[in-house]
Amino acid sequence: MGKRVCLLSFSYVARDARVLRQIKYLSPYYDLTIIGYGHPHPDWVKMSKIKWISLDSSERRNNRTGSLKMNNNLRRLFLNRFKGTMIIKFLRLLMSKSKVVADYLFIFLGRFHSSIYDRWYWSKKNHWLALEFATLSHFDAFHANDWNTLPIAAEAARIKHAKLIFDAHEYAPLELENRRYWKILFRPAIIHFMKKYSAQVDASLTVAPLISERYKKEFDLNTVVVLNVPESVSVPNRGSDFNNIRLIHHGGAIRDRRMERMIKTLALCDHRFTLHFMLINNDVHYLDYLKKLANEIAPGRVVFQQPVAPEEIVQRISEYDVGFYLLEPNSYNNEVALPNKFFDFIVAGLAVCIGPSPSMAAMVSKYRFGCIAPSFNPHDVAKALNQLTLNQLLMMRQASKEAAREINAEKEMSKLVELYNRLFDFH
Repeated sequence: MGKRVCLLSFSYVARDARVLRQIKYLSPYYDLTIIGYGHPHPDWVKMSKIKWISLDSSERRNNRTGSLKMNNNLRRLFLNRFKGTMIIKFLRLLMSKSKVVADYLFIFLGRFHSSIYDRWYWSKKNHWLALEFATLSHFDAFHANDWNTLPIAAEAARIKHAKLIFDAHEYAPLELENRRYWKILFRPAIIHFMKKYSAQVDASLTVAPLISERYKKEFDLNTVVVLNVPESVSVPNRGSDFNNIRLIHHGGAIRDRRMERMIKTLALCDHRFTLHFMLINNDVHYLDYLKKLANEIAPGRVVFQQPVAPEEIVQRISEYDVGFYLLEPNSYNNEVALPNKFFDFIVAGLAVCIGPSPSMAAMVSKYRFGCIAPSFNPHDVAKALNQLTLNQLLMMRQASKEAAREINAEKEMSKLVELYNRLFDFH
C-alpha cells in the first residue's frame, strides 16, 4: 500500500493555486486526503487517489464522514493537557454569552499566559472538526498549509506517529502587520504556535529566499524555497500594437495592496495604454471604489474583467502585453514578495512592469523581461511606461518566454516531491 498524506488548508482549495499544484504533483505518488473549505475541484472526480473533506457545514451534510460526532474522549484527553485556570473558566462562561467579545479577550490575555492561546485556538469548532477528520484514519504524513493549520497537523502527527510537513507560505508572524489591531493581538499568538510546534516539523517550505532565511534565523526551520510558479502552457506568438498597449493585473481586490496607485499611474500614461483588472471580489466596497476612481480620472481606459479559474489564468492573460504590479513595501511580506501573479506574467510571455520591490526587481534585472520604476509614485511609474519603445516591449516579451523555460511549476514542484521522497527514504 502507498503512503497516505493528509493535507490541511483553511482556504477555498479549489481556488488556491499553490495548494492545487501541491495536490496535482503529489497525487501520482501518494494517496491524498484534503481537508479544507468549498467544493472539491472538478478534476478530483477523475482521481481515485484523492479524497476531499469539506469543513463547510452545508457540504458536510452531504458528506458521510462529516456526519460523525465529535470524539469526546479525544477532546477530553487533549484539553486536559492545558491548565484549567480561573481566567479560562471565566472566558468559557463569557463565550457562552458573547463569542466575539470572548474571542478577542482570549487572544489578548494570551500575551500574559500562553496556555490561553491554545484554549483560544481549540475553542474553534472547525479546528476540532479538522483534527477529528485528520485522526479518523491512518496517515503517514500531515501537511499543514499556513500557520493556522499547523497546530492541527502537529497534534494529528503526534497522535498518529506520523511525519509533519509545514508550508509556511509567507512570513506568518507579519502576515497583516500594517493593521495595528492584528499586530497587537494576533502576531504574539502566531509566534507562540510557531515556537511550540517548529521543533516537531520534519520538513518545511516557503515562497521566497529572504523568507526562508528569516525562518531559519528565528525558528530554526530549514525551509525549501518552492516558488509560486504556474505550469507551462503554450502561448501564441503574437506582436504588440504600439498604439494600443494593454496592461493586465489579476488577483484579489484587497485594500492593503493599494491598487488605486495603478489606476493613478494609468491616468498619467500616454493614451495608447489601457489597464485591465481581473479581480476576485474580496471586498465589494473597495472594488466599487476602484471602479469609481477609474471612471473619474481615466474614463474608458480601465476595464474590469471577470476572473477565471486558477488553471485558466495564464492562457487568459497571455492575450495582453504587459503584466502590471505595484506592490508597495508597506509590510515585510510585501517587501520581499515573489507573488503568484508575477510568475503568471512570466509564463504567459508578458513584459512586466513593477516598482522597486527587491525580490521581484532582482529577477527582472537578471532575465531582462520588464521595466522597474525607480519608486512607487504614479508619476515615476508612468514615466517608465511612457518611455517604452516597441522594440523594448517585444524584447521583454521574448525574454519572459525564455525565462519560463527555467522558472516553471514542473521544476519548482519537483522540489516538493523530492522533499517527500527524502522523508520516506524513496530514491
